[in-house]
Amino acid sequence: IGNSIQSFDEKDARMLANKINVGNVTAIITEKKLSEEFLDLVYDKLSNFDIIWISLEDILMHKDEIYSTKTERKSDDIAFIQFTSGTSNNPKGVCLTHKNFLYGIERVSERISEKYNNVMVSSLPLSHNMGLITVMCMFLVESTVVFMDVEEVLVKPVLWFTNMTKYKATFAGGINLFYINALKNVSEEEMLNLDLSHIHTAFIGGEEIKVNYLQMFINKFKKAGLRENSIFPGYGMTENTLLFSASKPYLGLEILSVDEEKLRSNFVEITDGIGKQLVSNGYIFEDDDVIVVNPDTLKRRVGELSIGELWISGPTVAKGYINNEEAEKEKFHWKIEGSDKEYLRTGDIGFIHNNRIFITGRNNDLIIIDGNNYYAQEFDTAIGNMIKSAPTGNIASFGEKDEFGNESLTIALGYRKDVYPNFDVLEKVSSDITNFIIGNYGIPVNKILYTEDKDILKTAIGKIKRNVIKNHYLKNEMKINYIWKDGSLYE
Repeated sequence: IGNSIQSFDEKDARMLANKINVGNVTAIITEKKLSEEFLDLVYDKLSNFDIIWISLEDILMHKDEIYSTKTERKSDDIAFIQFTSGTSNNPKGVCLTHKNFLYGIERVSERISEKYNNVMVSSLPLSHNMGLITVMCMFLVESTVVFMDVEEVLVKPVLWFTNMTKYKATFAGGINLFYINALKNVSEEEMLNLDLSHIHTAFIGGEEIKVNYLQMFINKFKKAGLRENSIFPGYGMTENTLLFSASKPYLGLEILSVDEEKLRSNFVEITDGIGKQLVSNGYIFEDDDVIVVNPDTLKRRVGELSIGELWISGPTVAKGYINNEEAEKEKFHWKIEGSDKEYLRTGDIGFIHNNRIFITGRNNDLIIIDGNNYYAQEFDTAIGNMIKSAPTGNIASFGEKDEFGNESLTIALGYRKDVYPNFDVLEKVSSDITNFIIGNYGIPVNKILYTEDKDILKTAIGKIKRNVIKNHYLKNEMKINYIWKDGSLYE
């Protein structure tokens, strides 16, 4: 536990207690000066656990004794437990082995442009797989890492680039949100003081990559010296020790245009620059076997452009979840008919083209309306762009089924409490949204839920916890200030 306890709150304390319980944790390592202060914050949550508190100072004092103690380890032994971000549900403890960890680090090193003497500006928390593995890779290839707090970057993104400029960073990155936030909130005046010419790898991953935003980001930050071919898309997950696929040095964005209507019917047809644009999430690694599977029938889909759930088998796939057999069965150890090979189910929908991964959405975020496939993220992005009368905070769209099993679109919008729009403004927002969705997608909006922005829950790195929000709503656990349904707004 590091010095981030200043922002530690009740929710963080509950999450820590959950991790201690799930992982059978017996010891916590922190700085001596923080341990007492931290105990005051979490004592009531941890009082039922038999925890030993170990200070870094004591470890350093006895380092010779500790390092002289040799313990035999095998490659398939668990090296550490990495918790998932909890985007779709409660965080789960992933059992990563020594082999997983070493292969994971090697993959990052293999694909980045320069192997040694990098300078990384990291704003990803070490509790997140993308933050931990990339930082460990930098250490092992004799590089420098400058740490920043993720909240600091999300609140004032220019600080991210200021540190890249100050330390002549060569390596940096994050999820879509980091780039979109920077695009919207770094001013032209602030740009004058930035120098991003040293960046050779600006990685992006963690979710479907938004083509239009990324192209606008590149065009804007070219003025600060950012090279277009430094953008480095990748795709991964904690259960696969970070990387599932990754770009190659100096390729930049690889964009594929497909017919959008046919894509909604689970068919990929490449077009000549017309239709929906998809960014390649990079190339599959040689050691992996990646297949496309029909998530309903669990049968493999054969063919270069077959679309379905992506399954992976390889040396970076984790052992499973600690003390969570039910969740492990849903994700790990899956087999296809006629093979004994075990696969990890990613839960992501996509296809493979020229050995590259293209992600179209998450299976959990899929909304099927009148036989057509829609992904919740596309509604979030489109609505955020079109609302003018009262700019919203966070947005979470999801499908809601009626008593006959038919699915329709429900949208949750968050506003800051201090700038909450009045009734008349929200009526106009509701009308604008419904007209926009009908006009652009040809489908009606079932409900619009207006709540406070803090109730649109996010992970540590800012990803929307869509399914958690949906479950809160379905269980009547969401505080709704206004609701639009059947053409009218109600308080």
